[in-house]
Amino acid sequence: MKLLNLLFCLVAITQVNAQHLRGKITDPQHLPRPYVLVILASDSAYTKDVRSTISSDSGTYTFNNIPSGQYYLRATFLGLKSYNNKITIPGRELNIIMTDSSSQLNEFVVKSQKPTFQKLTDKFVFNVANSTLTSGSTAYDVLTHTPLLIPGSNGNLNIAGFPAVATVYINNRKSLLTGDDLMTYLKGMSADNIISIEIITNPSAKYEAGASGGIINILLKKTEDEGLNGTLTLSDRQNKFNEQRISGLLNYKKRRYAQQFQLTATNSKNFIQLYGTTLYPKINEVESLNTEIVSAYKDIFANTAIDYELSSRINIGGSIEYKNHSSTARQTTLNYIQYPSYTDSLLNHGKEPGANNILNGNLYFKFNDTKKGRSLDLNVDGIIYNNKDNSEYLSYYMNKPSDIFNGYRSDIKQEIHNYSFKADYTQQFLLKSTMELGGKYTYTETKNPYNFYNLNIPSNEYIYNPGISNYFIYQEKIIAAYLNLQKSLTEKISLKAGVRMETTNTHNIQKVTSTNNYTRWLPSAMLNYAIHANHNLSFALKSDFNRPAFWQMNPFMTYTSNKSGVQGNPFIKPTQSIHAELTYVYHQNYIFMASYGKEKSLFQQVVTLVPPDTLIYYWNNYGFSRSLSLTSVINKTIIKDLWTASITNALEWRTLNVTANGIASENTYPLYMLNINNNFTNIAHTGIDATISGSYINQYAQANMLIKSFGNINLGVSKNFAKPDLKVSLAVDDILYTGYFRFRTLPNDQMMNTAVSKNSPRMVRISLMKKFGNKKMKKFNSNDSGNKQEQNRI
Repeated sequence: MKLLNLLFCLVAITQVNAQHLRGKITDPQHLPRPYVLVILASDSAYTKDVRSTISSDSGTYTFNNIPSGQYYLRATFLGLKSYNNKITIPGRELNIIMTDSSSQLNEFVVKSQKPTFQKLTDKFVFNVANSTLTSGSTAYDVLTHTPLLIPGSNGNLNIAGFPAVATVYINNRKSLLTGDDLMTYLKGMSADNIISIEIITNPSAKYEAGASGGIINILLKKTEDEGLNGTLTLSDRQNKFNEQRISGLLNYKKRRYAQQFQLTATNSKNFIQLYGTTLYPKINEVESLNTEIVSAYKDIFANTAIDYELSSRINIGGSIEYKNHSSTARQTTLNYIQYPSYTDSLLNHGKEPGANNILNGNLYFKFNDTKKGRSLDLNVDGIIYNNKDNSEYLSYYMNKPSDIFNGYRSDIKQEIHNYSFKADYTQQFLLKSTMELGGKYTYTETKNPYNFYNLNIPSNEYIYNPGISNYFIYQEKIIAAYLNLQKSLTEKISLKAGVRMETTNTHNIQKVTSTNNYTRWLPSAMLNYAIHANHNLSFALKSDFNRPAFWQMNPFMTYTSNKSGVQGNPFIKPTQSIHAELTYVYHQNYIFMASYGKEKSLFQQVVTLVPPDTLIYYWNNYGFSRSLSLTSVINKTIIKDLWTASITNALEWRTLNVTANGIASENTYPLYMLNINNNFTNIAHTGIDATISGSYINQYAQANMLIKSFGNINLGVSKNFAKPDLKVSLAVDDILYTGYFRFRTLPNDQMMNTAVSKNSPRMVRISLMKKFGNKKMKKFNSNDSGNKQEQNRI
C-alpha cells in the first residue's frame, strides 16, 4: 500500500513539473503571424535546453512537457522586430504582438522593408510596396510584373505550373469579373493603395470552388494612423496614344471609427493591330485580315470602407464600390479573300460604343476572442452589374468604295444581380489544433437581351432579324459548406485537412429551357514539416472543379464580322481537377516546387469552321490535360542596402489531349517561364530607387491553338522628396517591344488560322504622388477593416 501511494505521488509530481507553454503571435491589428520561429531556452544566450517551433497558420505556438522554472523566449521573423522576454513556467498563456522593424525619427515612423517576394506556410507574398511598380500604375500593371504570374493575351493570368486560369481576389473577396472584363476592371484600379499580392497555389477548403488555377489575392492598405491623411497621385503614360490618370486616397481614424475613401479617374486611348490569315484547304480559299482598332475610354472608380470597433472583440463595418467604364471603339479592316478563280478586296468599318457599371456593397460582423482562440465572421454581399454594347459594321468593295457589300447592327445588354451570405467560424483547442467551419449561400440571375439587325442595302435601312436576336436568362443557386482541421502533430510537423461540399442548381431560360443540378465533394490536405529554423518542407493535395462563367453558357450567336462570331454553350461540363504540390524552402531565399496536375472536361473557346468559310469561336469541352512542373524562386541580397534580386524559373511539361471540331491529337508541350525582378535602393546615396524586371514565356498550347513565345523588359525609377513629402516616378514597359502575341491553330484538315496581335505594350509613364495629413503613429486598428467575404464569380 505504501508503495502504491509512493507511485501516485511520483506521477502527481511528474504532472506538476511537466508544464505546457501556449500562445498566439499576431500583428498590431491582431491578425495571425504564421511561420514565426519561436525559441525557448534556459539561458539568455539561448544555448542550454534549447527548444524551437514554428507558429501555425493561425499564429499559435505550443511547447509541451516543460519542467517548471525560469526561461527565455524569443520570436523572430525576417522583416519583423524580434521579441525577447524572460518568463516563468507555469504561467498564463503568452500572446505576442510582433511589429515591422522600425526606428523612430522625430514624429515619423521609418519602417524596414519586408522581402520583396517570400514564401509563407500556404502562400507566396509579393510585397509590391517595396518597388517602384505602384506609383501611378494600375493593379493590372503590377500583376503582370509579379513573380510566378503569366499574363495572357485575353487578360487572363496564370500561375506558373498551372494550366488553368488563376482566380483573382481583392482583400480576400473573390472578384466579380473574368477575362477582358476583369482586365478592364484592374486597369481602372489605382495601384497606389496596394500593399501586397498573395499567390495561393493550393487553397484550403475554406475557399470556394473554381480555384484549380490557384488564387491571386490583392491586399489593400488599411487605415492605421489617427486623424486624417491621404495621397494624391497624378500620372501620364504614352504609347501609341496618351493616357491621363488622377487618383486620390483619404484615410480617417478617430478612436474606434475608421474610414477610407478612394477615387480614380482615367482618360485614355488604346490601340490594337491584328494580322490574320486563314486557309480553307477543302475549298482552296485563303482569307487575310489587317485590322486596326482604336478604343477611347473613360473610367471612374470610387469606393469607401467603414470599420467601427464596438468592443475589443467585436467589429462591424461595410463597404461600397462603384465603377463606370465608357468606351468607343472604331475598327478598320482590310479584308482579302482569295478564291480559286478571283479575289475579293473589302474595306470594313466598325463602330462600337459601350458602357458598363458595377455597384458592389458589403456588410460584415467580426468577433475575435484571442484569449479563447475563437472567431466568427458574418458577411452579406450584393452586386449589380450592367453592360451595354452597341455595334455597327459595314463592309465595302475596295475598288468601289461607294458600294456596300453588307452590313449589320447589334445591341447587346447584360444585367447581373448577385447576392450572398457567408459565415466563417474558427476555434482553437488546447492540443495544438484548430477547427474552421463555415457555409455560404449564393443566388445569381443574369439577363442578356441581344437584338440583331441586317442592313437592307437598297433602302439603306436596318431590318430586325428575329432568327439571330435572342433573350437569354440564367439563374444559379449555390449552397456550400466546409470543414478544416489543423493539428500540430509534433513541434515540427503540422497537418491541415478539410473538405468542401458545393451543391449547384442552374436554370437556363431561352428558346429551349434547361436545368442542371449537381453536388461536388472537394477534399484537400497539407502536411508541413519545419525541419529546422532555415529548412521547411510541405506537401499539399487538392481536388477542385471549375464552373463556366454565365456568359460562356449563352447559346446564341454574337456576330463580330460578316464571317465570324462567338457562341456559348449551356451544356458545358465543369472542369474537374486534382493538384499535388511539394515545396521546399531554405532560409526564405530559396524556394523549390514540384507539382503535378490533371484536368478533365476542359472548356475554352474552340475555333470552329461553319462551311464553307465562316469561323465561330465556340465555347465547348475539348479534352483533358496532364502537367508536371518544376519551379524555383531565388531571393538574394546582392549588395546589402542597395541591390536585391528575385528570380523565378518554371519548367512545365503539359500533355494536352484535344478532341474537338475535327482535331484529334495528344501532344506534350514543354513550357518555360522566366521572371526577374531587381530592386535598387538609394543608388549612390541620391535617394533614387529603381526596379529592373523582365519575363519570358516560350510557346504553349491552349485548346486548339498554339501560343508563340513572348517576353518583355521593364525599367522603373523613383525618388522621394522628404520636405514636400512628394514621390516622383518614371517607368518604361516593354523596352524591346517583344510583348505582343502570336498564335496559330493546331494542324487539322479543315482550316489553318494564324494571327498576330499587337496592343502597344511599350509605354512610358511618369507620375507624381503627394502625401498629406497626419503621419504620427498613434495606435493601430485592432481589426482588419477589409472584408473576409469571398464573392461569387461572374
